[in-house]
Amino acid sequence: MHFYRAFGLAIASEIELPELPVNDEGEPDLCIRKAPLSIEGTLERGHRVVGTYEAFGNIWIDRGREIVIDPHPSIDPAKVRVVVLGPLLSIALRQRGYIVLHGGCAVVRGQAVCFLGDMGAGKSTTTAAFYNAGYSIMSDDVVAIREEGRQLLVYPGYPSIKLRPDAAPHVLHDGEEAPWLYPEGVRRLKQAAASFPDRPCSLRKVYLLGWGPALSVEPAGAQVALISVLKHTRALPHLVDAEYRTRHLRQSQRLVRRVPVAHLRRPRDLAVLPDVIRAVVEDVQSTTGPSVACVNERNP
Repeated sequence: MHFYRAFGLAIASEIELPELPVNDEGEPDLCIRKAPLSIEGTLERGHRVVGTYEAFGNIWIDRGREIVIDPHPSIDPAKVRVVVLGPLLSIALRQRGYIVLHGGCAVVRGQAVCFLGDMGAGKSTTTAAFYNAGYSIMSDDVVAIREEGRQLLVYPGYPSIKLRPDAAPHVLHDGEEAPWLYPEGVRRLKQAAASFPDRPCSLRKVYLLGWGPALSVEPAGAQVALISVLKHTRALPHLVDAEYRTRHLRQSQRLVRRVPVAHLRRPRDLAVLPDVIRAVVEDVQSTTGPSVACVNERNP
């Protein structure tokens, strides 16, 4: 058994997950096992998620406490890890009451800023650019948020960033290795472990990434903000019981009431990434409110 910590959880896993920070403290909150699963009938989509997950194989996820997988034998172990750490862990986190967004998250002045957008909008690229500029990251791909009182806290995930090949040359240092995520994959993996936060911090702002002729940061309307958070929530097709639909809507409504949401548009030219960083930092500095600061933050 291997022991890790991610997203505020102590995780015990029969599968080696080298992407996760090692942990040897406390009883596990979540166990990950590999075992034969014989599943018949309709996929359950609530406190238990049971069924066949796409071309991966059979899964059993129970109340955010246990993930059991039975992948097809032909699937590469690296791809198994990608599915476990992305879609399946997202389901477990949402079962436990987290808000789970598909995006990237960096730490700016001790507070978390989240980048959302459609596929190819530059979520991981923007997150990697912040890391290269000296900022810590909280997570890439899975952004896990918990409500604690009136605070919305982002929990650190694991210190790596998935990059598209066309973006890699712009955010990798000379000589830096970034292996393919899995043999037939279309992403490369950049390590981002320097001063990786070990505690949650407040979500200060959400940015909706998009394209424009010039760099701009503009507030998003309340309706657009809510629709965007709903749209970019992870595991939507897998948690459709009425309880989860209602909770998801209410959580998203509270998030957009408490956290400013803005459009961040830029030209497609990746040479503007330093300007993007400056614009976000200036914007965060102008946004006030209560916060819980991260520890181990890098100071660019």
